[in-house]
Amino acid sequence: INYGHGMTDPKGIVGAGVFVNDQALTGGWNVSTLPLDPGQVAALPWGPLSATTPAFYKGSLTVTGAPEDTYIAMAGWTKGYVWVNGFLLGRYWETRGPQHTLYVPKWVLQSGANTVIALELEDPESKFVAQSLDAPIFRTGGDSCDPSATVSPGADVVGYTLDSSLASSQQWSWISGGKIKLASNTSLCMAVGPRTDPSTGQPAIQVALCSDPSTTTFTFHDGEIVAKSGDCIDITSHGTADGSTVETYACNGGDNQVFTFQNGVFTSSEATSKPLVLTGCFRRPGVREESLLAQMDSHEMH
Repeated sequence: INYGHGMTDPKGIVGAGVFVNDQALTGGWNVSTLPLDPGQVAALPWGPLSATTPAFYKGSLTVTGAPEDTYIAMAGWTKGYVWVNGFLLGRYWETRGPQHTLYVPKWVLQSGANTVIALELEDPESKFVAQSLDAPIFRTGGDSCDPSATVSPGADVVGYTLDSSLASSQQWSWISGGKIKLASNTSLCMAVGPRTDPSTGQPAIQVALCSDPSTTTFTFHDGEIVAKSGDCIDITSHGTADGSTVETYACNGGDNQVFTFQNGVFTSSEATSKPLVLTGCFRRPGVREESLLAQMDSHEMH
């Protein structure tokens, strides 16, 4: 039911009003729309960003050869709109979903450089990058990776039901010095990032070469796996389905942050009939991820 006398959905300034330094602002208000016509967006002046404020961001996507259909994933960003070569792709809202990609038809693109503009209304991705994919993402985890494939650098670490056929992806060795090495390939370790969880923007847990101590060093205390940042390994949003994403998050003692380590397996304490274990999960072939909006110029909104 989307109507009725009992509905209320106020817009604008409601309640007690607006205060600055405890002083009420009185008088008339003007409401102005943002300049979102293609010509207006293209004509914005660009420059360095002085603060992470709502802003327009401008970057470039380079296409080698003939353009093909693609998707833009704004993982780590929050909420806003994206244009490619002046064409509005649509709106993203990463914490809501279920869509986590925007379709880019090949006729929008051209060989060589393509202009990408994002209007971020809240918080941008920390490194101002997005991804170019050749498959859509409609939800977190699940069908985004293959735990039976050979694990290699860049694979995700996800929550998956314990399965003897997946031992090469599910068994780890805790090494003195804080390394969590993949038992089937001891040159690989659990690592923080560089990807972010598409639903929260938090650093994702991945598999990487063990050579970087800043991302591959952890401590294990009272069941919590703590990264050098002080945050804990966390199964996102208390996920219980196979393929649930794993990230780092502020330690809070939740069951999704507490693991037992036995026979080389990290098992979640989340109450479920089939508890999840930390599993290396290789992204399925065909999902190509590229840096898209690196070192973007910006136009701040005032």
